[in-house]
Amino acid sequence: MKKLLLAAAAASVFAAAPAFAADSDTEDFDINASVPATCTISDPGTFEMGPLSINLTAAQASTLSINTSIDKRQDFWVSCNDTNKMTLSSDNNGFLKRDGAAPTAAEAAEGFTDKIGYGVSPYNYLDTGTWQVQPALVTGATFHQGTSRGAIHRNVEMYVRIRTTDQAANTRPLAGDYTDNVTVTVAIAA
Repeated sequence: MKKLLLAAAAASVFAAAPAFAADSDTEDFDINASVPATCTISDPGTFEMGPLSINLTAAQASTLSINTSIDKRQDFWVSCNDTNKMTLSSDNNGFLKRDGAAPTAAEAAEGFTDKIGYGVSPYNYLDTGTWQVQPALVTGATFHQGTSRGAIHRNVEMYVRIRTTDQAANTRPLAGDYTDNVTVTVAIAA
């Protein structure tokens, strides 16, 4: 009986003691999100270079190559939210190609060609301050292709030029229309 009384007394002490609640409690949690890396460009459109001037003197230099420089510029938007790079390529490796038949063997022997050299480059894609170190495709050669730069959102000026110095020596372009298709690619740098 003593044990029962002692147990009852102990139980009453615990029952009488008030329960203490914490004044506050703090927990934290994370919020996560991600933004995918992306690049977009608008269509630069077609560059109409117009009729090209050739030497019209009736002599040894007649019809010899292009004797004037033509420059055209056009804006297009480039937007990339991460480190990126630009490359330029063309269907004809940086040459305008004549629509129609290639020169015959006799025409080629007299210096006639169905190719016109040109150069294409953005004016302000890289933050170098000068167009000479931008990605470029010039008469079959590429320069500064794939040079990385930081995020960009700007109107980039594409520059196309046809110059005497872009032409093969002692060539005479055949009459006709000349074209090339250039692909500009802006991609997240690996």
